[in-house]
Parts: sequence; C-alpha cells; structure tokens
Amino acid sequence: MLEAAVALAIFLALAALVERQVKPRAPRLRRATIAWLTFIVTCALWYGLLLGLTGRMVLSLFLALVGAIALCWVNNAKYRLLREPLVFADFALVPQVIRHPRLYYVELFQQARTWLLATPVFALLIFWLWAEPSVVPPLQRLALLLAAPALACALPFLPGLGPALRRAAKRVLPKPDPADDLENLGIAGSLLLSFLRWLDSRPPSIEEPLPMPHLGKLQQQEAPLVVAVQSESFLDLRRLRTDAPELPNIAAAQARALSWGPLRVPAIGAYTMRTEYAFLTATPNGALGFDALNPYLRADRHPLPALPRLLAQAGWETIFVHPHVAEFFRRHKVMPALGFRRLITEEAFNGVERLGPYVSDAALATEVLRQLQEVRDPCFLFTVTMENHGPWRPGRLPGLLEETEIYGQHLIHADAMLGRLLEGLEASGRPWLLCFFGDHPPILRSIGDPAPDHRSDYLIVSSLGEASPMPEEIDAAELGRRFQQQLRQLSSRRLTAGVERV
Repeated sequence: MLEAAVALAIFLALAALVERQVKPRAPRLRRATIAWLTFIVTCALWYGLLLGLTGRMVLSLFLALVGAIALCWVNNAKYRLLREPLVFADFALVPQVIRHPRLYYVELFQQARTWLLATPVFALLIFWLWAEPSVVPPLQRLALLLAAPALACALPFLPGLGPALRRAAKRVLPKPDPADDLENLGIAGSLLLSFLRWLDSRPPSIEEPLPMPHLGKLQQQEAPLVVAVQSESFLDLRRLRTDAPELPNIAAAQARALSWGPLRVPAIGAYTMRTEYAFLTATPNGALGFDALNPYLRADRHPLPALPRLLAQAGWETIFVHPHVAEFFRRHKVMPALGFRRLITEEAFNGVERLGPYVSDAALATEVLRQLQEVRDPCFLFTVTMENHGPWRPGRLPGLLEETEIYGQHLIHADAMLGRLLEGLEASGRPWLLCFFGDHPPILRSIGDPAPDHRSDYLIVSSLGEASPMPEEIDAAELGRRFQQQLRQLSSRRLTAGVERV
C-alpha cells in the first residue's frame, strides 16, 4: 500500500534523526552498506509489527517513533551511568530488570505515582486506537504480525543471504568495541550485527591448565581452607580521598599480603559476571570475543577450565555462597558447570540481618564461617557479597543522607567482614589462603562521573608465604592466575608435609 510505504519512509527519516542523538558518539552518516541495510530492515520490521498489531498507519508511525526514542534514551542513560552504550547482551537482562529494578537504578517503575502519571497516556492511546480507523484487513494484519518476527529470525539462516550477511558482519565487526561499533554502524547495526557475530562464534579454546595436585586423605586439621571474597562495588577510597573511612582490617591484611594493589576490571559500576568469570577462569575478558559482553549467557554450555572444577577433580569440596537469587546471571546453571558442587544462595539467608535492601556482610560472614567449620576435606569457598550494591540514596542507612557517607559505611562493614574471616581462618588451625577483591568500582556521582577511579582493589593473604611490601596493579585474570599459583604452592606444601610424616 502506498500510504504504508509513505509512513515507513517518514519513520526511516525520523528514526535516522533520533539515532544522531545517541551517546557516546553520534553514528556516522557514511557507514558500511550492511549497517544501512540493517537499519532499514530493522525499522521496516518494527513498523510492520506495529501496523499488524494496531491496523492504524498514523498510530503505528507514532508508536514506532516512540520505540526509537526509547531505545536512544535507554542507551544514553546506560552510557551516563556506566560509560558503555547498549550491547546485545543487555536484552538478556530485561527479565532481571523487571524482577529487580533497584539493582538497575530503575525502581521508579515500581512506584505507584509512575503508573498514575502514565494512565492519561494509556487513555490517549486507547482513544487514538478508537478514533483512527483501521486500514489494514484482518488477514493482512495477521500476516504482518507473523511475518515480522519470523523474517527477523530467519534472515541470518536463509540460503545465500544468510552466509553473505554473516561474512559482512565479520568484516565490519572483527571484535567487540561497543563505542566504536555504535559510531561506525549505528545503534541497530551495532546491536544486531554483534548478536549475529555472537551466534556465529564460540568461546575461545584455551590451553587446559595442569590439574591440581590431589592431597589424598588428610586429617581435618591438615586440610586447607581456601576462600575468595568478591566484594560488591568495593573501592578503597583511601587511595583517593583524605576523608575516606579507616579500614583497619584491610590495612592489616595489606601489610601481610602476598600480593595487593589496584585491580583493573572489565566494567564500571556493573557487569559483576565479567570480573567473576575472569577471576575463576584466569582468562582476560578481551580473550572471550563477543562472549566478553556477558560470558554467563552460555558459560554453562561452553565453560572454560575454571579453578573450582580443577579443585573438584582433585577431591576438594567446592562451595559457592551468594545471598541473592540463584537464577541471577544464570548462576544456578553456570556455577555447577564451572565446578561448584554446592550452591548456597538466597534461601539460606531468610530472616538474617539486612543493611539497606540487601543481606549484610556480617550475616554473610557468619554463614561462610559456619560452612568452613563444618567441612572436613580441603575446601574452596567463593562468596559474592550484596550489601554494598548501589544505589546509595538518602535513607538507605539510618541517619545518613550523603551517598559517600552511605557507601563509606558499607566499606567499613566489608572491612569488618574481612577481619572476621581472617580471624576464623587463623583460629581453625588449618592451612589457609584468602583472596579479597572488588567486582567493579561504584557509581558515585558526588565524587566522580561515574566513579572516582575505574579500578577496584585486591589482596591475597595466606597462612604461609612472605608479604609483598609494595602494591602492584594487575587485572582480574592475572589475579585469578596468581591465586591459582598460591593455591598450588599451598597444596604442594601439604603434600610435602604428608610425605615427611610418612
């Protein structure tokens, strides 16, 4: 129909103008042919879907434009917070955003006033739907509703066209670089072509590490305890501010640490799973190809060799402890695939202390120490905290209004958690090794945009070994490698001690 073609042409022109507003850099007008084709096809399918849904050309044009503006707005909001534009992997997180809006700074959508203000808009749309006559026959509407999503799914696999599309995607997207991809390909091209590249690739094949030494049958007092703590949003503000809170346990641990210092992490203010996977697999995020955007999307099907699996194969007990829902980031599938034999998640923390919205670090430390006391065999326990997750808004903690004060108080609690864990490990009388690190720096607008430093911090402490007096900056994958090295040394000493007794 001529009217539909004209409406689509208008939408294409307006969507191109909207796309010029995306951050961090407006897309180039001169871009690869595949990028423009992706833009046109995406707009056509989106408009066709809405036309099939409503049967009204002008209303469909309006809704299509609202969708384009919303995509641009979400992209820009994400970039302001995290310094990264939208990536295809973000759409896999939409169910989590709906279930846990506070974690994504969108709790406004849970408030009654938001829906109260939206009511007139919905009423206007209903009136518009009634006032504008439908110009598309029912069978054609059904065809549009079915054809738009079917064509979108089938395009990459059509004979001739599919392979050509894949080759073009590989040519313009040799590796993921969200900011450059957005500038070179536009938002539709960067999202859809990177998704196609992800579908068309597999996680890298890396060299299988040496197996961990099997310690054999040990007395409980001889069996090592190995703990790794990934502390939510941890950044040692003492590196940056003179008015930072004192962290006596962190300072004491650094003084005796085998290795410590600033930690380069794969993201700012979010994407905990990137740091987590880099540490557990000792693999740099950049080596993962397009899986780097969210390695947990298919880490359960294609897991890299990970520390917990190496230890489980050597007869160790491997435990993952996290006071949040197991399904978050698909950890309920990923963690067993990485080698954790037991998962202790939200259900185990019913009724415990919460500080702000989340389980306190003190309650988490109590559960970790309880697990360590009960286990008899060599044990690796990896725990991910929740207490210090943002946002740090007024009223979160009693008597505190400034976000830096609230964040600083949570740092004090993380410091206390580390102190309790070190005391518990030393009191156990068993050989032990502990790693403490932050997953990413926080989003603290009052002292930086979005963070005062794009690094976190780490330390490795052991019952054996010599302290390193100077800090050293490393990345999360190197931290995983160093932790594995220290663990192997600890295991080797246990084996040597066992041989000497024999």
